[in-house]
Amino acid sequence: QAVEVLREAAAWPGPSLVIAYSPCIAHGYDLSGHMTHQRDAVRAGYLMLYRYDPAKALAEDGGEPLTLDSRPPRDSLAAWQAKEGRFAVLSRSQPDRADALTKLAESDAKMRRLHYEHMAGLHEEMPDKAAAEAAQTAKKSAKATEGQE
Repeated sequence: QAVEVLREAAAWPGPSLVIAYSPCIAHGYDLSGHMTHQRDAVRAGYLMLYRYDPAKALAEDGGEPLTLDSRPPRDSLAAWQAKEGRFAVLSRSQPDRADALTKLAESDAKMRRLHYEHMAGLHEEMPDKAAAEAAQTAKKSAKATEGQE
């Protein structure tokens, strides 16, 4: 996916922007396994793989310029977060707050995915039930987090 994105960026006659995830030792995991960890971040919905190619929009057939390269999340975001020291510290020191923030992050990931699917032309409109569930979870998590500050 990264190679394809770089090829498309290089082929575009104007300026190109490539946004990539960059790990840091402060994230608190063994960086020698970064490729596996990054794959797991995508599977959990923490990261999404996508690309925008304006050439597709300018093509005669008027294709969709936004391509989602990753599948919808299928793994637990909480389980992925537990592998990183930066999240595990909060889970140990303030478990209730960590749980509320994890639920908020999961809700955000679902909404972000729906939004990108809509922009990519995969859905004409956001499913009401999914949007309502994500909004309700976000409200509950925000209230729980506010009470702990």
